[in-house]
Amino acid sequence: MNPKEHLNSALLAEAVYPRESGQDTFASNAVSCNVVSQLVPEARMVSGFSVKGTDGVIAFCDTYAIIIFAGTELDDLSDMHNDLDFRKVYIPGLMNGQVGKGFYSAYKAAIIRSIELLGDYYKGFAVGVKLVGHSLGATCACLTAFHLRLRGHSVISCDTFGSPRWGTSDATDHYDMYL
Repeated sequence: MNPKEHLNSALLAEAVYPRESGQDTFASNAVSCNVVSQLVPEARMVSGFSVKGTDGVIAFCDTYAIIIFAGTELDDLSDMHNDLDFRKVYIPGLMNGQVGKGFYSAYKAAIIRSIELLGDYYKGFAVGVKLVGHSLGATCACLTAFHLRLRGHSVISCDTFGSPRWGTSDATDHYDMYL
């Protein structure tokens, strides 16, 4: 990845955070979508989502989509719970690998909504996907990349910043084999 692409990914990761502490989700998503539209001028449509405390934005372009996951919001108790729930769970496809239960909960909420939005827009979802995230959002991006690749979808890139250790070494080794 060249420095300009890396900077753009970092700006996208920052763009999905709420602008003000306590700002309602609708207002926050509207601002995030506006910023993402400016950073991804080729996007035909930009849509925000918020599911069980996991927030993000999807930019729909002609031949690919970008899913950007927000990181931990310090004033959001569900985010804090997800960050601190270290109990390990097995997830399908990761062989013997385990991930933190809180990270898995955040990812599960986000992946279902993301795939719904992608399927609705692309009517079949045969496009490549770029994933971006910071902190808790980085974990969601990694697990979503694995989920999509395991199911035969094209993952163009997965750019993460400040990702916590989200799984056991077996989980991350298996992840590295697929991506």
